[in-house]
Amino acid sequence: MAPIATSDVSSHFQTTQGSGDLIPLGEYIFRRISQVGTKSIFGVPGDFNLNFLEHIYSVKGLNWIGCCNELNAGYAADGYAKLSLGKLMGVVVTTFGVGELSAINAISGSFAEYAPVLHIVGTSSMGQKQGPKNFHHLVTNKKLFAAPNHYVYENMVDDICIAKESIKELDQACEQVDRVLEAVYAKSRPGYLYLPSNYADMMVSLERLTKTPLRLALSPAANPQQVSDLAEQILGRMYDAERPAVLADILVSKFRSNETFNKLVEKLSTNVRLFSTTMSKGVVDESLPNWFGTYCGVQSCEGVARFMEECDFVLHAGIFDVETNNGSYTFNLNKVQVVELHPEYIAIGDQIYEGENMMQHVLEAMCKKLDVSQMQANTLPEPLLRKASSTTSKSLNQAYLVDALEAYLQPNDILVVETCSFLFAIADFKFKHNMTFVSQMFYGSIGYALPATLGCSLALRDMNQETSRRVVLIQGDGSAQMTIQELATYVRQDIKPTMFLLNNDGYSVERIIYGPNSSYNDIAPNWKWCEFFKVFGDINGDVAFTTKVSQKDDLDQLLNEKKFRSGLQLQLVELMLDRMDVPWRFELICGKQTSK
Repeated sequence: MAPIATSDVSSHFQTTQGSGDLIPLGEYIFRRISQVGTKSIFGVPGDFNLNFLEHIYSVKGLNWIGCCNELNAGYAADGYAKLSLGKLMGVVVTTFGVGELSAINAISGSFAEYAPVLHIVGTSSMGQKQGPKNFHHLVTNKKLFAAPNHYVYENMVDDICIAKESIKELDQACEQVDRVLEAVYAKSRPGYLYLPSNYADMMVSLERLTKTPLRLALSPAANPQQVSDLAEQILGRMYDAERPAVLADILVSKFRSNETFNKLVEKLSTNVRLFSTTMSKGVVDESLPNWFGTYCGVQSCEGVARFMEECDFVLHAGIFDVETNNGSYTFNLNKVQVVELHPEYIAIGDQIYEGENMMQHVLEAMCKKLDVSQMQANTLPEPLLRKASSTTSKSLNQAYLVDALEAYLQPNDILVVETCSFLFAIADFKFKHNMTFVSQMFYGSIGYALPATLGCSLALRDMNQETSRRVVLIQGDGSAQMTIQELATYVRQDIKPTMFLLNNDGYSVERIIYGPNSSYNDIAPNWKWCEFFKVFGDINGDVAFTTKVSQKDDLDQLLNEKKFRSGLQLQLVELMLDRMDVPWRFELICGKQTSK
């Protein structure tokens, strides 16, 4: 659009050169973001955020990652935060109204699934807010002659963020910036920072950056004695149990407790049965000999539910009690024998103890106090191995893909899976050591994974792990059509994920639920998926490797090729599948199958 003034003329005298102990507010914000450890900033420029974006170049180490639209930028920021296990904060920058509203779906997903993402919105200037005129990107007031409400969009986000700061007074701005950053990091959920367009260049004190560090460390327990008593009570129950189990859940990683939790698991390795939940794949080391499988109630693989449900003590660490993580509410555990560790509470049987950072503090206390010699002597049963696919067809199918891709995956891999039919097969996988799983399994916005893979890949780069860990994306064709433009950013940013594109001719999940032959479950047919990278910048075809596979033997050969397995090149493999072929678990959920 044509340039339109977004600053107050009266404010220009405040945006000129300052003394050595002053810096522009925009630079202050970016320097604080850098102090958190974030290096990649995602977003789309707009005339209300341009002044702010210019200040990114004043902060060494920060990189602007321009995305094709704001929704994709939000997804990428979410993937960035999730891949780092909450250690890095995702940051997305949008413009007033049209930009911020495009990203709101991604921010909702980050809130639902505990991803620390900061959404910075460049808004109308303070002078514009105080006047009666209707400016672009702003909806008019419902009352015909009333002045517009410049805060109308800000009022929409209260229930999808953990903190919201709208800068109105310059002398409070730095404190507001710090407050939202600290809240996002501590609570692992999104926050909003609204920055009037005329404020980015205004000068603020440099002193706070150096003398007032951000409070990012875990705060001390409010009641240390209670934490100690709870740890001893939980361990006492564990010592008395004949068949103890640990169920690792996703909030362990969301609140940066992996290291403490896995220290505890290592000490218990010969004494307890270990299980994952559907969303917590990779939180506990599934290569350990006492890992028994992924527990998802009646949706569990053969034998897994029995091994879990016969236990007389279950430590459910990092509980995330939602439909897609508890087998559609089919967990069959004796409440009296379960201890739940959650960041905001500890539940021992029917007794609930609330407090801030409870899970983190109790895990640390348990690690220190654990005495393995007090545990009951027991012989663990032999975990059951999942049976390989037995279909004789030479054509690809999803049951076979589970076997083939599980064998292809390596220790340290990042597995990103779209909200597609294959997502329901991930519980069948046994992850290799130090694998990380990224998805949007609960919120389930299709199209998420393709731009989230951009964020994951850049997070690896920012953590200096790009050359030691592969990124593998499993993407559905229907969902890919939602966010396909971001393949251009793959090329532009020189990232090298391996993408398996499941071409099953439309929305197979919806076909199984209802309307298998209805046109509303169709997508635009005959896309030339293997040609997209050329369209999006790989003009000579020397950046990306692409191929189409429809037969098992051809896939086996490809997956065993040394160059392909190296993951040193951007790769897309189009896999041809039947439109009604879905994992057994999804058929079970939909009532099409009784059990595995």
